[in-house]
Amino acid sequence: MKILIVDDHPLFLEGISMVIRQTISNTEVVEINNGAEALSYLQAHPDTALALIDLDMPKMSGFEFLEKLEELGLLIPAAILSATTNLYDVKRSLELGALGFISKTSDKSEMGNAIDSILAGDIYIPAGLEQQLEALIERESIGEENSLLIKAKELGITRRQLQVLQLLAQGYSNKKIADELHLTERTVKAHVSALFDTLNCSNRTECVLEADRLGLTNQGSDKQETFTLGDD
Repeated sequence: MKILIVDDHPLFLEGISMVIRQTISNTEVVEINNGAEALSYLQAHPDTALALIDLDMPKMSGFEFLEKLEELGLLIPAAILSATTNLYDVKRSLELGALGFISKTSDKSEMGNAIDSILAGDIYIPAGLEQQLEALIERESIGEENSLLIKAKELGITRRQLQVLQLLAQGYSNKKIADELHLTERTVKAHVSALFDTLNCSNRTECVLEADRLGLTNQGSDKQETFTLGDD
């Protein structure tokens, strides 16, 4: 089994190599000190079991390395190594496809467990950061929803109409929207009619297309908007 370590600090390369050899048997550890050479190596050795990438490297950061992996179609498990545990860095690493975020300050046992976890197919996040990361994602989600509400208000669309519009964009019928929002079907029809007038549309398709153009529908998201604000 091959494990690649990419880091521009010789002492760290030596240290983590030693940890891997001591904790994981039958492992060939490859040490490379720059991203470009590491990518070339991975293209030549697609059977590499894991790539451990330093986040802060000159010329090519760990983030850029992950993006290059995807561009090249290299389906090789990768994890980020970092001297810090900044939540935004953790979040971005996972969004770019990393299977873990390992702190360089981890002791031998913790680092070995992290690598074992990733090799087993799990996602590794430093202990104690899971709840903080979830809270960050939730805050950002709320921020996106508030942005939609502000944009809708500027166009003269009420909060309840925005709820209806989100479901309309998902292909819900008036009856299904009514059931989802606990409204009467007649009320939903009134909201849909108001949306047609506001967006200057004559049918549901035109309404959704115009709303999408205005950035009101969150198309492409797998998350259904469920604003819990009062009826307007």
